[in-house]
Amino acid sequence: ETEGHSRLLRIYMLFYAESLEQQKFCTAVDRERKVFKSLIEQKAVMMAPIAEDGTAVVEKPTSSLRDPLGATTPLLPFGAGSSSNNAVTRQAGGLLAKAKKKAGSIVVDMREFMSNLPGVLHAYGFQISPCTLEVGDYILSPEICVERKAIPDLIQSFGSGRLFQQAKAMAKHYRYPVLLIEFSGDKAFALQGPDDWSSGSDISQRALGSKLSLLAIHVPKLRIIWSRSTQATADIFAQLKSNQEEPRFEDAQQIGIPEDPHLRSNNNVNQAALDVLQKLPGVTQTNWRQLASKAKTLSRIAAMSEEELRKVMNSSKGAKALFNLLNTACVGVPSL
Repeated sequence: ETEGHSRLLRIYMLFYAESLEQQKFCTAVDRERKVFKSLIEQKAVMMAPIAEDGTAVVEKPTSSLRDPLGATTPLLPFGAGSSSNNAVTRQAGGLLAKAKKKAGSIVVDMREFMSNLPGVLHAYGFQISPCTLEVGDYILSPEICVERKAIPDLIQSFGSGRLFQQAKAMAKHYRYPVLLIEFSGDKAFALQGPDDWSSGSDISQRALGSKLSLLAIHVPKLRIIWSRSTQATADIFAQLKSNQEEPRFEDAQQIGIPEDPHLRSNNNVNQAALDVLQKLPGVTQTNWRQLASKAKTLSRIAAMSEEELRKVMNSSKGAKALFNLLNTACVGVPSL
C-alpha cells in the first residue's frame, strides 16, 4: 500500500493537433471553467431577502413539532414587522397548524387565460375570479397587484414602453405593485449571462438589466420577483397572500377605468377590437384611448393619413410605424 501511494500517476491524452477532437476537448474545458467562475461570482453577490425594517429575513429551521400540512413561514411577507404577523407567529399550541387553510381567491385578467398559469393556480387551490382588468394581471389583495411577464413579453414591453406605463399605473392605485418575471421550465433560470452584467460599468440602453434598473429607479414602489415556473409562481402567490385580505372583485374591476363618461356609460364595448388596437405598433397605453375615441372603428384607423395619426397619437415615430403597417402591401404571400 505504501508503494502504491508513493507512485506518481500521469495521464496522457493523445489527439491530433488542430483537429475536431482537440476543439471539442478545449470547448468542454472552457465551458466548465466559465461555469465555476460564474458560480463563484454569483455566490459572492447573492442577495438576501430584506424586510421592510431593513433586517435580513432568514428562514428559521423547522422545530420538532412539524406542520403535517407542510406549511412554512412566508420568506418575504409584505408588511413585515407589523402586528398582522401574529397570524403566522402565533400557532395556538400547534392547533392552527393542523387546521387546513384555504388558498384564497385571486382576481385574474381575462387576457391571462391564454397562458396556463390560471389553470395551475386553480389546481393549487385558489378561487379564480376572471374579469377585464385595466391595471395589473393578478389582484392578490386590495393592496397587492401583480403584472406577470414572460421573458419574450418582457423584452417586447420594454421596447414599446408599455411596461413603464403599467408599472406607473400599479404604483398609483396599489400599495404593493409587483412585477413578476416568469421563466420557462425548460430554459436556464437566468435573465442574461454574467458576462453581460459585467461587460461595463455604464448603463446601456439595449441591455435588459439596465432597463430593469432604470424601471426600479423611476418606480421606487415596484417589487420585482423572479419565478422559475408556473408551479413556483403559485407558491409565491400563496406566500404573498399571507396575512392579507381577500381582493374585492368590484373594486379591482373599477380601478383604472377611463374617466370619460361616454366610455363609462357605454356597456357595449368591443373588447376584441380594443385588444387588437393595443397590440398595433406605435400604440401605447397613453394614446390608445385618444385613437379609439377619434376613429371609433379599426377601419377608420386604417383610412387615416399619417398626419392625422400623428396629431391623434402625438408621436411621429409611432404614427409612421402604424401607417406603414396598415398601408404596406403583403408581399411574398403564396398563391392558392
